[in-house]
Amino acid sequence: MLNETLFASAGAEEDMAHLWVLEDDEDAILLYQKMFQSGFEAEYFKSLNDLRDAISKSDNKKPELLIADLHLPDGEFTNFLGANASLEMPFAVVSASDDYKILQDCFKKGARDFFVKPVNKNEILFKINRILNEKGQSGVALAKPRFKDLTLDTFTQTVTRENVQKIIQLTQTEYKILALFFRNPERRLNREEIIGEVWKSEALSPKAFDFHLSKLREKLRELNVKINYQTNEGYCLIQE
Repeated sequence: MLNETLFASAGAEEDMAHLWVLEDDEDAILLYQKMFQSGFEAEYFKSLNDLRDAISKSDNKKPELLIADLHLPDGEFTNFLGANASLEMPFAVVSASDDYKILQDCFKKGARDFFVKPVNKNEILFKINRILNEKGQSGVALAKPRFKDLTLDTFTQTVTRENVQKIIQLTQTEYKILALFFRNPERRLNREEIIGEVWKSEALSPKAFDFHLSKLREKLRELNVKINYQTNEGYCLIQE
């Protein structure tokens, strides 16, 4: 285990989420350290044995989230999960591969999310905060976001509708757009608001915005849901 814990500022560690990172690559560790230095308390482990030792120590502060690379010098994290069915902490996995079978296996074993190397700073921070924000102070997962009879599953990034036997898989961008509509059920959103919230930039081209919105519209049609637009008023969700 690396004897290093990162804090945003002196005396502020109690206010920050506690992460464990299982990673043996030095470059990746440096990247994580830069990502987490201003908002998280993080401990780093370079092998499965290090992780086992930390779990076995009852006086260790357990993490709110474990971020685990799949391939370690002393084994595969998925095999470790198979031998430790009682891993009592939420975890997300990291790999250079986005193979569907690997993804499926990880989620079957309880992964909250999957990050593909090289990791994107904004994406990983967004996903980590999403996982953490879905837990109340007691550690019990909060209800899944709902919009009328639509349900958004933030762990799998899927949307479903009552009495419709379909599960719609969303991309990261589509998830962010739909989540924004869920958070604003009573009003229309204009293009600038959506771009500002989803892309954090007003420089996105109209063509790129229309592309992502059209793809989301296509998927929502399978649930008989429309993204309606009115000139000078903006966009909203409408269920048929």
